[in-house]
Amino acid sequence: MMHNQWRELKNTTKVMIIMVALSFFLPHIVHSQERKDVRKLIQEMKEEDSDVQRDAIWDLIEIGPRAVAPLISALKNENPIIRTKAAYVLGEIKDPKAVAPLIDALKDENPDVRLSVTGALSGMNDPRSVAPLISALKDIDPDVRWGAADALGKIKDPRAVEPLIFALKDSVQDVRWGAAWALEEFKDPRAVEPLVAALKDPYRKVRERASRALGKIGVPAVLPLFDALKDTEPDVRERAAETLGEIRDPRAVAPLIHALKDESSSVRWVVAKSLGKIKDVRAVGPLIAALEDNGWSVQESITEALMKFDSLALEPLTSALRNKDLVFIARTYAYFIFRGVPDSEPVLIDALNEHGDKTMAQDFLNCGNQKLKEAADAWATRHGYEVWSLGGGGSPKWRSKQ
Repeated sequence: MMHNQWRELKNTTKVMIIMVALSFFLPHIVHSQERKDVRKLIQEMKEEDSDVQRDAIWDLIEIGPRAVAPLISALKNENPIIRTKAAYVLGEIKDPKAVAPLIDALKDENPDVRLSVTGALSGMNDPRSVAPLISALKDIDPDVRWGAADALGKIKDPRAVEPLIFALKDSVQDVRWGAAWALEEFKDPRAVEPLVAALKDPYRKVRERASRALGKIGVPAVLPLFDALKDTEPDVRERAAETLGEIRDPRAVAPLIHALKDESSSVRWVVAKSLGKIKDVRAVGPLIAALEDNGWSVQESITEALMKFDSLALEPLTSALRNKDLVFIARTYAYFIFRGVPDSEPVLIDALNEHGDKTMAQDFLNCGNQKLKEAADAWATRHGYEVWSLGGGGSPKWRSKQ
């Protein structure tokens, strides 16, 4: 009995010793194997097979913090592909220990590596990276300059505003676009005048982004945009009108009403939309008067703007229809066609017969309403005109705006 108990005790002791040993050595064995696996995965990031490369990158990201040290070492690998991918993975893991090595890698001789580093730093939001990224705005490679602007826009440190303003004058359009995008994120009034100047940029996407940035800045941009609304370039006026509509400051109503007479139909189109967004009743009368505009797309935009107002504001239109004011109806018929106002056809036809012209007949013919089409044909025959179908576009469409 005693012998059996002693043997069981010895066996139990052996098991405990083995378990203690495993608890000490097994993590080291696992970590050693994991380090080997990490090194193998890092090497696989340079494989030509895109599937192997992609899987290696995702595996390293999943390993996370334990892969950081080997990846930091990989930033100095002789292969630029590995350095590029290592920077990307470190950016995904977001371990603060990687910030300083990544900042050092902004000086890498390979522009692809430097670009990858800007992307990695952009997601880590570490103030240590701001000054180096500002320096990277002057990198010899335009892609790196763009990446630096993008990163600074995401980090949103106010130290970057002035350097980004300077980058709006970069010789490369994509860098200027990146600077305008970044300034949009800051919403800093210091950028207003430079962004207004960027509305004249020869690259359309830069102009669009500058307009959006001004819209985000808001009220401080209003007065400079009034000046841009008078610019000699139609596209600048258009962007200014669009931005004022986004800001929705009531001070913009009077300048926008004046711009309803702009010589450019594209500007008038945007102006009408902006007035509809602001929804100030002072704009109703001028918008109704502007329905006489000979461009159907502008008429459509005006109709959409008018629909933003309540029925009381639109009383002049409903009253004209009710009172059969044919002169007024002849000037504003596009609104009634777009809205497809029920039972308005007889009054519209009377307006055509009494005060219509060839353009009005052409619009009736192509609006999609059979009664108005027949009236247009009859009017053209009586006046010796030939009117024709324009297919899908070129005229207001019946009940297309509800």
